[in-house]
Amino acid sequence: MKKLPLIILMFSVCIYAIANLSPHEEYIEKYKHLAIAEMERVNIPASITLAQGLHESAIGKSELATIANNHFGIKCRGDQWKGATFYKEDDDYDASGNLIKSCFRAYNSVEECFKDRAEFLRSRPWYAPLFELERDDYIGWAYGLKAAGYATDPMYPEKLIYTIEKWNLHLYDKILPVEKIEPPVADRGPHVIFSPPVIFTVNDVKVILAKENETPMGLALRTGVDIKRVLKYNERLNLPNQRLFAKERVFIEKKKKEYEKGAEYHLVKEGEELYTIAQWYGLRLSNLAKRNRMHPSGVPYPGQRIKLKGRKVKKSQKPAWTFKLNPTSPPVKKEKENFHKVEKGETLFMISQKYKVSVKKLLKMNNLGGNTIFIGQLLRVS
Repeated sequence: MKKLPLIILMFSVCIYAIANLSPHEEYIEKYKHLAIAEMERVNIPASITLAQGLHESAIGKSELATIANNHFGIKCRGDQWKGATFYKEDDDYDASGNLIKSCFRAYNSVEECFKDRAEFLRSRPWYAPLFELERDDYIGWAYGLKAAGYATDPMYPEKLIYTIEKWNLHLYDKILPVEKIEPPVADRGPHVIFSPPVIFTVNDVKVILAKENETPMGLALRTGVDIKRVLKYNERLNLPNQRLFAKERVFIEKKKKEYEKGAEYHLVKEGEELYTIAQWYGLRLSNLAKRNRMHPSGVPYPGQRIKLKGRKVKKSQKPAWTFKLNPTSPPVKKEKENFHKVEKGETLFMISQKYKVSVKKLLKMNNLGGNTIFIGQLLRVS
């Protein structure tokens, strides 16, 4: 009989813990086993599945989710769907431009919905490159889904990534490694054709030339290199959807600390930055900056000699150089609390959430022409 009070206490604690979960945590606890099961079955990251479910179903409380068990907003798609249906207004219009009700798939259970969504992705050739990614590469999946046309919201990848990192959903991607399962070969169509990459070496480090307007994500898929590595090896590449210019050098291996070929110095030309010099010689930006006693964002002057190997330049030889946080940014004021220093992995959306300011306002305050930011950059946040 003495054990009865202890059992009652433990039961009460469990009930209290469950009752105090947030709506997001309740959704995750309720459906994480389905996300993990589909990850084991078809290799879609559980974090992506949960983040999409949270986002598309309004934490499981949308009309589509509660009535039709549809947590991912998947439509009927003409005659492709033979099951039950549910109609509601969304984004479809008739020939006269009038908003009409859209046909959505309806399911008998949420489990059926999760399975159908996985097959929906596997059976479309434009999603096939995503299945080549590592299953814990939720960043690649987030940007890949947007690039393949899953959503029209330009901030869709950032929203998924923010949700995953806020609720630590990426931890579910680490559960038990499985053999990679690829989409059926018959489902791969002409949409998934990548030209063979031309890879060469600079300073004995592999590098590839980007196509005009190509993104790091697209380049990663084309070369088979993990997107995280592409971003890590190229210091100014911070976003998978960042636009590259034609023939921009992108390293797919870790760059060297010093130049191992003949030249010892580089004579700076007009318009060159320390980063462009580092990319030209296959050098890590941080090491090149330290060797020349400069800041990584420093802009050397035309005619300056940049040392590529060996010890640091002597302090007495330290040349004059200018410093730019951002070529278009106004001078940084002294109120440090009004600025944020960009850290690795951060996006404008994440920073906007942290300081309760819109992305549009951040772009305007910092005179930014796009969402591209780099590590160490100071952004005005108020």
